[in-house]
Amino acid sequence: MVVLLAADLPGVRPDTVARLVDQLAADPELDGAVLVDDDGRRQWLQSAWRTAAVRAALPPEPAGTALRTVLGGLRTAEVPARPGETADVDTPADL
Repeated sequence: MVVLLAADLPGVRPDTVARLVDQLAADPELDGAVLVDDDGRRQWLQSAWRTAAVRAALPPEPAGTALRTVLGGLRTAEVPARPGETADVDTPADL
């Protein structure tokens, strides 16, 4: 299993990762579990995946390919985000 987490997400907690991993582990038919924000957007950089599924989905030259393009066709569960988990820090003011 592999967990993808962006470095600019201060709201991610051990419980965030545990919920993603638990959701994936609960269903052997799933390829991944993705956190979903309040607006219903999948947060690809807050997700857990079966390693074999990710390897199979990777294009030969993945550089520059959007993550949602690579992983979007896989079987995923959506895990609702808790308050603050998807907060993104792009500037000092965001922090």
